[in-house]
Amino acid sequence: MARILDYPAVRQVNSREWILLEDLEYHVGSPDSGDVILVPKGFVTDFASSPKWTWWLVPPFGRYSPASVLHDFLYRNHIKTKQESDNIMLEAMIVMDVPRWQRNLIHWSVRTFGNSSWKKGK
Repeated sequence: MARILDYPAVRQVNSREWILLEDLEYHVGSPDSGDVILVPKGFVTDFASSPKWTWWLVPPFGRYSPASVLHDFLYRNHIKTKQESDNIMLEAMIVMDVPRWQRNLIHWSVRTFGNSSWKKGK
């Protein structure tokens, strides 16, 4: 199984954005994988980019927060394809022990509605 080290330390920038105070490292596929994604200190995220009316179900913060930061970074920098980025987010949510119903809903949402964010690099 892949490895995500921990919840990153962050500082709030404004009402919807947070800045990483330390690097976030993710090993895709397995803990000793050579496929490492490093989200650098200073990266700005909004965590889960869910519309306000869905926050009762998927609020911006949760057990999936590190996966959301990773996903924001992948979408913004196009290091992987959109499908790979979405699947890495799903893998990270499994590692973070996000409930199955919630991770499947989030994964379905980014696969279905994430095209415009991917194209804009958001």
